[in-house]
Amino acid sequence: MNETFPTVPPTNRRIAHLQRRLLENFDQLWDDFVDSSDALYDVDGSRWTQVGGHGQSAAALVDQQQLAEVRAQCRKLAVENEFAINGHENRISYIVGSGHSYQVTARKGFAVNDELLDETRGVVDDFIRQNSWHQRQQEIVRRKDRDGECFLRLFAAPDG
Repeated sequence: MNETFPTVPPTNRRIAHLQRRLLENFDQLWDDFVDSSDALYDVDGSRWTQVGGHGQSAAALVDQQQLAEVRAQCRKLAVENEFAINGHENRISYIVGSGHSYQVTARKGFAVNDELLDETRGVVDDFIRQNSWHQRQQEIVRRKDRDGECFLRLFAAPDG
């Protein structure tokens, strides 16, 4: 601290001491201040392009061309930027993990025979296996993060 304090009478020394401590603490707080906008700049000082957000500061995409441009930027980041790749993989691991498990049970108050429950479990298990459901869950999270949306389609097949 570069400031000097004038000589103070003994009765005011306690106040001067408290003032000095307060200024030292404020200086320390200022030195420890982290500007949240620092994360928006590259090492060379160039600002990242904002691709989305919430609230009033979010730029609205007005047409399909702008949406396509933003998606292209996001897809490029998802393939080339190690932070984006790591972020996507961490979210997939956190959300999907080893995959969801499904249980088939009868609704409370309804009596259902065990054979029907076993058949239903078989249908669910077949669906999960035939559709590679664990990998599909991972891809759903990846597309939602990268593109902002993900569509699931179910098709009626001859075998049901």
